[in-house]
Amino acid sequence: MAQISKRFIQKEVEDRIMDLFWDGLSGLPTKQKVALFLDDLLTPTEKLMLAKRFSIAFMLLKGYDYHTINQVLKVSNPTIWSVKLGLHYKGKGYQGVID
Repeated sequence: MAQISKRFIQKEVEDRIMDLFWDGLSGLPTKQKVALFLDDLLTPTEKLMLAKRFSIAFMLLKGYDYHTINQVLKVSNPTIWSVKLGLHYKGKGYQGVID
């Protein structure tokens, strides 16, 4: 599970660093550049976790059932449910990439 420092930063600083992050990520011109950036930023476990969550969303949107998703991706039902909730209450990000 991700951990965040208990030392809070000012809202303005948070907004600025998030802007820099999104701008940097969206400015990467190729899949290879994105992969290099994510290799520097994330551990192999974090990359696999994100890829599995994305795949869960993809499979749910394609109509796959929990059992099939569980068997293919080796994820728990609570993880599938969590992604399903995200799709239901937010989901525009997943949907935008999957489309």
